[in-house]
Amino acid sequence: MSAPYRIFTLVESCPQSQMEDANTNRGQMGAATRHVAGWMNANPGRWFMVGEMLNRTGDFLGVLHTGLRKFGYEAEVVDRKIYARLPDASGIPLVELIGVPKQHGRPEASPDYQRDSFNWSLEELRTAASVAREWLMGAESHALAA
Repeated sequence: MSAPYRIFTLVESCPQSQMEDANTNRGQMGAATRHVAGWMNANPGRWFMVGEMLNRTGDFLGVLHTGLRKFGYEAEVVDRKIYARLPDASGIPLVELIGVPKQHGRPEASPDYQRDSFNWSLEELRTAASVAREWLMGAESHALAA
């Protein structure tokens, strides 16, 4: 597939160990990070899902974004998924690839409801819905018979 890539790739089989995390903090690239870096170097500009944040205490699976940034890769966490790539002009922004991230926190306020121009009561609305359902079901069974 030629750039710009419209899909991201999942890098599998890169478990992160405490030992590798310690090595990465000292400026050495661990085995999992090397594995991921190999994919990204071969496909500059392409986003890869390289890990997932498991909770708010910092537990993760895969390769951590902070370690990748130390080695010059772009890395983002969106909805607890860790995405990374080797920066390249041929790539597309992550938000264009996966969409707008979900906003956590306060829900949006409910819209103000207003009566329609018919000003029907609740019972009248129930009757209208029942009649419409019968008409639709009748039309469906008539179409099936034809």
